[in-house]
Amino acid sequence: MTYHPEILTLSSDLSPAECIRQLRAQTQSDNTGLTIMLPGAETFFAGKRPLFCGEVGQSGFRITKNSVRFGIPYAFEGQIQQSTSGGSDITLTIRPMYIRLLWVTIMPVVMATLINTPCLIPGEDYDPSSKVIRGIFSVLLLFLPYYNLRRMRRKFIRSLYKVLKVRDFF
Repeated sequence: MTYHPEILTLSSDLSPAECIRQLRAQTQSDNTGLTIMLPGAETFFAGKRPLFCGEVGQSGFRITKNSVRFGIPYAFEGQIQQSTSGGSDITLTIRPMYIRLLWVTIMPVVMATLINTPCLIPGEDYDPSSKVIRGIFSVLLLFLPYYNLRRMRRKFIRSLYKVLKVRDFF
């Protein structure tokens, strides 16, 4: 999990115009500017949604995952240029959305503290098995959100690679 912008250089088999067309087909436009903060808010009751939410211009884009419940705390910005080999070169910048990233970072600590607070009250007798179970649950609560965030980020990048038909697919 990174708190600083990350820059990737990608090569695609598609021409720049085709890349933009593919992105526009898979992106819900952001007319209000709010959906980059709350992706998918206006399509909550819709059935099938586009993969991405944001803005796609003539040679660049700014998108994030189109989701109401399980969004990722990153915005993806890219510039598309013609490549010398006939395809296109894409400069992708992954920018963290700090409010969402802080939420994912701080909320598990708060929840683990709330779960373990009854064990810290003097005068209360808790059996050791209860403390062990609470401890295991707290550790899982602290580390699973980080793992899930990394998994969702990787999955989102993979779907972006598929749409843009990137050569160096991982």
